[in-house]
Amino acid sequence: MTLIQSAVPLRVGAAIDEVTGEDVDIGHLMRWLLDLVANLSTDLMGRCWQPATFTKLHEGVDALGRKLPPTAAVFAQRLGWIPQPAAGVYVPSRVARLAQANVVPILKTLAYRDRLIPHVMAALDEDGHLDASRLGENAMTSVRPIYVIWPASCAEPAPMRTARSPSCSRRP
Repeated sequence: MTLIQSAVPLRVGAAIDEVTGEDVDIGHLMRWLLDLVANLSTDLMGRCWQPATFTKLHEGVDALGRKLPPTAAVFAQRLGWIPQPAAGVYVPSRVARLAQANVVPILKTLAYRDRLIPHVMAALDEDGHLDASRLGENAMTSVRPIYVIWPASCAEPAPMRTARSPSCSRRP
């Protein structure tokens, strides 16, 4: 048997049992793996869905006072958010990291939203429209990438812009 190594992405079309040399249908194995990741993610989200989690996210540091990294798996490891498989099921670390990669961005997004809502609510005018001039500079730097200004003179919404000045110009 020849071992082939590749440095390019591959699509697995068939698997072969090394002992018998027979083709192995990997469809049911992939379904099992995807179900395992989904179950681990659901369990991890359920364990993390509590006020202490969001408090820790707002602090932005781990138990040793280190800033939390952007990588979901390292982020989760530092906070002790480790998926717990069912008894007797071995889960390789790369599968556990998939579950962490599903859960951590959702929790971080919700914590970001919680931090932003009070600033946005304070910046609403009497008619309920967002007045960007009422936002503090700290909140504005957070809102600027996602806040889209729709000029009243445009019939349709303008393309997304991150600049302060509105425009109706369209790219060809």
